[in-house]
Amino acid sequence: MNYSYSPRSTERLETCAPRLQEIFNRVIESVDCTIIEGHRDDERQNEMFRTGKSQLQWPDGKHNSEPSLAVDAAPYPIDWQDRERATLFAGFVIGIAKGLGVTLR
Repeated sequence: MNYSYSPRSTERLETCAPRLQEIFNRVIESVDCTIIEGHRDDERQNEMFRTGKSQLQWPDGKHNSEPSLAVDAAPYPIDWQDRERATLFAGFVIGIAKGLGVTLR
């Protein structure tokens, strides 16, 4: 099957470093997924810190650089309760990255 990103996911991915864009452009060729977030501004990063969704305040997160050195993505459609699917997706992404000589965590 041939998947593609929505305009919103494409816009978010474009805020990320070129290597991350390359990885996720390969991922979408095989797995339907969405880009949740790339770059975070100071307000968003500090909100994520306040709500416990990030351990770092602005400007210390990898999402805070321009371009972003971090990306949040999930298989589509998103099911936050399906941890097995999320784990398999993460493994697939890590494998694609490794094949391109990039180490992700």
